[in-house]
Amino acid sequence: PLNAIEIDFMFKHLKIGKRLAIGFAVLVLLIVVTGAFSAQRMGVAQDVVVEITNKEVPAIRDLGRMATMLAEYRVSERGLVAGYEDPEKVAEYTDELIAGGKAFDALSKAYGSSLTDPQDKALHQEMMAKAALYFENSRRLIESVKVGDLTPASGAGDLRQATADAVGRMLDAKMKVLDSAVAAQEANIKAIGLLVAVALMLAIAAAVLITRSIVRPMADVASVADAVARGQLDRQIVIDDRSELGDLLGSMQRMQTQVKAVIAAQGEMAARHDEGRISYRIDDSVFPGEYGRMVRETNALVAQHIGVKMRAVEVIRHYAVGDLSVDMEQLPGEKAVITEAMDMCKANLSAINGDIKRLAAAAADGDFSQRGDVAQYRHD
Repeated sequence: PLNAIEIDFMFKHLKIGKRLAIGFAVLVLLIVVTGAFSAQRMGVAQDVVVEITNKEVPAIRDLGRMATMLAEYRVSERGLVAGYEDPEKVAEYTDELIAGGKAFDALSKAYGSSLTDPQDKALHQEMMAKAALYFENSRRLIESVKVGDLTPASGAGDLRQATADAVGRMLDAKMKVLDSAVAAQEANIKAIGLLVAVALMLAIAAAVLITRSIVRPMADVASVADAVARGQLDRQIVIDDRSELGDLLGSMQRMQTQVKAVIAAQGEMAARHDEGRISYRIDDSVFPGEYGRMVRETNALVAQHIGVKMRAVEVIRHYAVGDLSVDMEQLPGEKAVITEAMDMCKANLSAINGDIKRLAAAAADGDFSQRGDVAQYRHD
């Protein structure tokens, strides 16, 4: 039999839909099996109840009537013996004994005709034999009483008791059958209860296995997503599930790889720029979708800053060779300090150049009293 680890591994190779389908199929199968078994057992129970109702209960009732008849017959016998000197009593009890004997004989024969079990037949034959002895002795007693002879009465009690004991054994046999039927019913109920308990445990086990096969990978996916959200891209993603959860982990893994690739490309560009290769740009064609847009915008941002820097260098080169005709464009926002610095540089150079021209022109005219305004300049 498969253990829990093997079953869990097996579920990892199935889609979630198939896992749920297996779970529902197992549940339906358990319901069908439990229902079929319960129906079969209840059918057997119904047959047993019908048999008890139609056969055993009437038989027990007839045996009880036989025992009652024997008791009533014995009362009439004693009444006959006690009133043997009273003709009216003798006649009354004689009629009761004759009627009781016929009724017992008819009932016992009718009971015997319905028997099919060999043991029941043997017990019935034994009872009939003892009853024959008893009633034969009773007939002799009736005839003897007429002449005042009570000799047959001495053995009547034992013969009646022997017949009653035989009826009792028949009744005991029927009660055993009834007890067996009741025990069988209890066994059926226990079997149904046991099957329901087993089905319930199997259903719970299937639910636990299927739930665990889904919840555990979901926890892994959530953990990976949290790690990526926190910027922790060193988390190793292991894909051992072939379901939709495995596909999701694969997507997370590819996303992690792309983010790492973008970060690595940005780091490579930073290293090249530190080396002085400011023309280096990231190849955005290797990155799909929004990753490519992210790279293109990064390249554009770097190019914009480098463009401002190179324009400032170009303007400074003009100033360095004395060409002050070039102006730095007015830059927006915080970049305006660059424009201000370039304008200040041009203004100072223009002022110095103007002072030099003014002093040179005055000297050429012989006026050496002119001086430059040193206070408006700083440093060199």
